Amino acid sequence: MRAVDVPNEAVYVGRPSKWGNPYGAGDGDRDVAIAQYELWLDRNPGLLAQLEELRGKDLVCWCAPLRCHGDVLIQKANA
Repeated sequence: MRAVDVPNEAVYVGRPSKWGNPYGAGDGDRDVAIAQYELWLDRNPGLLAQLEELRGKDLVCWCAPLRCHGDVLIQKANA
């Protein structure tokens, strides 16, 4: 799905959005990239403060249906 194809109530979290994972599978495997993203996010207070805008939203990324950094965002935003 392209960012321009995102449904109205959904939020695109892939690259190049501010939510995009700067780590890719080339930095290890998918699980490593997601773990690195979670550590990076936890060390980014400015972005953490914006998680509220994701609460209750559907998140869209290129990874679906595979495991994705968006899963981390959903968990943290809805905690």
